[in-house]
Parts: sequence; C-alpha cells; structure tokens
Amino acid sequence: RETQRAFYKKVPETEEWAENNYWHLRPEQQLAELVPASAFWLDLARHGKAEGFLSGNAGLAHRNFTEIMFALALVDLPFHAGEHKREFKDGAMTLIAASSAIAFHREIRPIEAEKDPVAGVLLQQNLFRHGEREVEEAGEMVARYATGELLARTVYGLEVVLTNPSAQRRRVDLLLQIPEGAVPVLKGYATRALPATLEPYTTARFETHFYFPVAGEYGHFPAHAAEKGRLAAFAPARALVVVDKPTKPDAESWNYVSQEGSGEEVLKYLESHNLRRVALGRLAFRLKERAFYGKLLDFLESQHAYERTLWSYSVHHDDAPRITAFLEREVGSGEIWGPVLDCKLLKLDPVERGLYEHLEYSPLIHARAHRGKLPLPNALAAAQVHRFLEVLSFRKDFRDADRLAAVYYLLLQDRVEEALKNFALLKPEALATRLQYDYCMSCLALAQGDAALAEKTAAPYKDYPVERWRKLFGSALEQIAEAQGGAPGEVQDRQERLAAAEPVLTLEAQGRKVMLAASGLGKVQLRYYPMDIEMLFSRQPFLLGSGARGFSFIRPAAVGVVEPQGAGLAEIAIPEDLARGNLMVEAEGAGLRRTLALTVHTLRVELIENYGRLRVLTEAGGKPVSAAYVKVYAREGGATPLDGRVNFEGGAERFYKDGYTDLRGVFDYASLSSGELGGVGRFAILVLSEEHGAKVLEAAPPKS
Repeated sequence: RETQRAFYKKVPETEEWAENNYWHLRPEQQLAELVPASAFWLDLARHGKAEGFLSGNAGLAHRNFTEIMFALALVDLPFHAGEHKREFKDGAMTLIAASSAIAFHREIRPIEAEKDPVAGVLLQQNLFRHGEREVEEAGEMVARYATGELLARTVYGLEVVLTNPSAQRRRVDLLLQIPEGAVPVLKGYATRALPATLEPYTTARFETHFYFPVAGEYGHFPAHAAEKGRLAAFAPARALVVVDKPTKPDAESWNYVSQEGSGEEVLKYLESHNLRRVALGRLAFRLKERAFYGKLLDFLESQHAYERTLWSYSVHHDDAPRITAFLEREVGSGEIWGPVLDCKLLKLDPVERGLYEHLEYSPLIHARAHRGKLPLPNALAAAQVHRFLEVLSFRKDFRDADRLAAVYYLLLQDRVEEALKNFALLKPEALATRLQYDYCMSCLALAQGDAALAEKTAAPYKDYPVERWRKLFGSALEQIAEAQGGAPGEVQDRQERLAAAEPVLTLEAQGRKVMLAASGLGKVQLRYYPMDIEMLFSRQPFLLGSGARGFSFIRPAAVGVVEPQGAGLAEIAIPEDLARGNLMVEAEGAGLRRTLALTVHTLRVELIENYGRLRVLTEAGGKPVSAAYVKVYAREGGATPLDGRVNFEGGAERFYKDGYTDLRGVFDYASLSSGELGGVGRFAILVLSEEHGAKVLEAAPPKS
C-alpha cells in the first residue's frame, strides 16, 4: 500500500491533548487509590533498603497497568532468566534456579477424618461489643466476640446464626431475647419469635442490640429454634457478669485503650495496629494536652495517617505548620477559595489540586487569517482559554510558566503580535524546562520570517530522543531548508512528501511571454483561445480560473506541442497573429490540465490539486514568495462526475479561506478543521503580492 500514491487526506477533527505522567491517565485519575495497599507492598516496606527484593505476593499487584509496572520495576527478577532445571525423585521435585525467581506451588496433605455431621439445623450464638465486631490478624479481618465480663453503659450486639446443612428445606421458629437487666437499643427488641425458612445448604443471620444500665450478674436465656413443634437446636446458657470498670484491662480493645488507657498505652496500641482500621477520632478529647498532641501527631505524620478532627486541634494550639496541613486537606473543590490562593498559612496551586491542567489542541486550522476579536471556532479550545484566564485572574503576578502558556494560547488564536510581546517578557532561566520555550521561539521566528534565528533555535533538537519533539523541530528545520531551495525532507507528514513528488504542470505569464514549467511529464499540448478578458471577468469571475473548460465547445485558434528539457522550463512562442490579443492558453499533459488567462504579472504559482496546496514563486529565478496573500472562494457542488463531464451548474459561491504563504511560498488552501471541504465542488483562488502583482486561478477539491 505504501507503493501506491495516496489521495488527499482530510484534516482530522481537532483533538484535545493532555500530558500523562502515568500511562493513559489524566491527572484526576492519578490518585492514591490507583495503587491500593496489599500484602505485596507490605513485603516491600518490611524489606527496606536491602538488595534482592522478592515477594511471593507479587501476584496480588495486578489490579491495573500502573500497579503491575510498579511491581515489576521493584521486584529483582532478571529480564532474561536462564534455563531452570527440575528433577523428580521419590515423589518430590527439586528446582535448581538459574537466576532469582518466584515459585508458586500447591500441595495436598492428609488430615484426620471427622465424624459425619448430623443432618439437622445448626445454631450458633455470639455476643460482641458494638463497634469492635472484627479485628485484624495477619492482614485478615477476624471476628472478635465478647467472652469475658461485660461493661455497664456499653452497647453490645447479640448475633444468632442458623445453618441448614441438609438437602431439604427447613422451616423453623427462632426464639430470641436479650439478657436479663438489659435494655434494647438501635431498634432492637427484648424478646421476639422469628420465623425462618432455610433453603438447602443456606444460612440465616439475626441480630439485636442492648446495653446494661447498671453492673451486676445477669442470666440469659439462650436462643432456641423449633421445627414442627419440636426443639431443633439451641445455644448453651451463659451467666453474664457486668462491671463498671474491667477488672482486667483489655489491651486489644480500642474502645478501652482510647478512653481508659494511658498516653503510652495509646501510642503502643497504634504502633502495632493498622491505622486505617482504627477510629482515631476517639482520641480527640485527649488533644487539649499539648504534650500528648505533639507526640500523637508526630507519630501519625511518620505513618502518613491523617484524621481531620485531630488535625483541627492545630488551631487550638496555634501550630502553624499543621494548620497549613489541615487547611490543605479541607479546602474542598475551590468554590469558596478559588483556584489560586497565596497567603502565609496556605498556598493553593490549581494544577496540584486537579482544578486546571494545560491542554493543547491539534490540528487547529482557521479559515480566516485576520481574525481580530473573533472567538475561537473550536468550543473545547475556547473553553480552555477561558479556564486559563480564570486562573490568571486569581494570581497577583504573572509567573513565567503562565506567560509561556499565554504565548501558546495566543498563537492558537493567530494573535502573533501579542504572543511576541509576551514572549519578550519571559525569563527562560525561571522555567522548569527549556524545550517548550525554544520551540515557541522557533515558531515565532518563522512567523516573522527570521529563518536564521529559527534554524539556530531548532538545530540543537535535531536528534532529540523524544520522538514527538524531534519531529516538531525536524519539521521546522526541513521547512527552512526547503524555503532556501532544498528538497522536502522525511520528517514532514506523508501528504507533504507525496505532494512534493507529484507531477507538476504550470503556466505562467511574464509580461507578454508564456512560461511553461513541468516535471514528471513528457510532451505537453498547447491550445490558444482568443478572448475579451475584461468582459468575461466582469460577467463571470470563475471563468478566468476555469479557463479553457469554458471554451471547450470552441475550436482553439491554434494548437502546438512542447517538450520541456533540463529544469523543466520552456518559453512558449505565441503565434504572431494572436500575440496582440487577450488569450486563454491551455496546456495538457499526462492527465494534467492547466489554463492561463494571459495578463501582466511576475508571479509563478505551482498548483498541487491532489493535496490542496499551492506554491508561489517569482518568475525570475523561481524564488519562494513568502507572505503573499491568498484568498479562496468555494463553489458548492459543481464537481466533475465520474464520466469526466463537467457540471457547470454548481451551487452558491462563498468565501472559504484566506491566509499568507510561508517561508517556502507554500499555502494549504483546502484544509480546515471545521470539515467544510465535503461540500466544495470548485475553488477560485486569488494570489496577491504587492511586489509581484496578482493572479487568479481555479482548482478542484482534493480527492479523498
């Protein structure tokens, strides 16, 4: 497919581009939850700074691409392992590893056989302290039941679990009541009979809550389950001892340690437990004491643990650094504070807070060169510029990074003069990176026609290791080289290269002489049609560009053949009997057809219709004419059908695009981001140069 010449490719719709510090993730997705805690990261933390880290829990770091890559980067496994050897003997396998490796294995071991279970209803009853139903052991949450003495004025829960281990449905009635001397709470009940239908191999769970107002010893009638009027299962009876204070402190109860323990006991408990599962807010009453406040928050900071109530005591103790940390956590979305804040206690950056990010828009090609105060036609780009202006409105001073971003957004709007003024105020040494500054400098230098400065700025990045930037700078360097007479390079896009290699046929007038320029062609046939140019132009402006197609029903006054040699230039000798009149000259060769209304100017315009480009050169010397004004009108419909016949009944004529040629004299007259090319049947093009005069020509829309 690469060997076939491609047709013109429409400019794609404008896309919004953002920087990704993580693979395909926007800043708002780059949160702590991206790489959640697991046993693998615990292994890494315990390993410390020693070399040779391996973890059997590496397979747990698999939830997203970022976590997988982080884990692979930290595990000390070789990129290319050697050949491991395995030996099987006497029912055992011996693995001889050629390099560091993680081995996963599974084995079957014998256990003692249990007695056959009774195929009836199973009932289990447990008491637990409300808020301490589970504790963490070895990274797993396990149930924690209240088996010893109970505390008065403390809420407990009663849990009853019924299980049907049989293959038949069981319908039972459960009698459930709280202990003597207890009061139900949390929508609980003192006594209740509850019907339960247990499908085969299922479990049902029932729960109620209570507390004891006063200490004492109380009985508790346990839960009973009946089926068809017969007792099916019951829990053992238990006498409950309720005390005001525990006779033996429960060092594993956070409720007790947080409320009754000493400061040292609290810190010792926190050192040995998972802080993510501890209700730190229960310590708030202790933080009025400055000494304990300092010790506790020092420890929590060392563990990267934050609890808003505890940090709010920084205001009480006038602790400025922690007041700042507290405010940074509690500022919210910025509806009150705004995107930017810079004061003694608090500095808010909109990028760090995820309220703003620099975005770029490409490709973005405007229809009008002289836009004035017209808004950006692309809604996404216009909204981004307004977000940027909002951020600036909250800043006291312009930062250099903000000014560089402003230069980009001004260039996005073709406001080159304002971009130059802002760029002149930049201090490159104050920027975090020099590359973007240099690229803007090269673009602005090209816009001013300063090829030497643009080349000097872009040259150091010719072999830059990042492909995107290497191509951007390389494209600028190749445009400069081409403008100075060099051949099109390899960095430019495929359409640029194809356009440069396309056969060219042009007709130009030099005074009363006609010059024919051709490349990639053989013989060219010439036809001459006398015309009254003034009358034709007054009546039908498009007719001058369509040229001899408007005369196709007329026999030419003269016909000739020419075969350009050498550089492809040939001077056409106009027949003497036609030399003094206005002529429409038509040249045709290798399927290309060009026409010329013989007028006075010193321009040579090379038209590359297949790719929607033209190149403006001087007649004398063929030097590129930069900054030549090009205005393009489009006629709707009127396209040439597949049978080759021309439809002259085209639609309305409308303005399409204007602009200026670049340093190479090149102008892309077809591309627009708005997608208007589809309805175009014909282009009429005016090329105007103050020094070299004007020329009118027509072109068909590119094939796509």
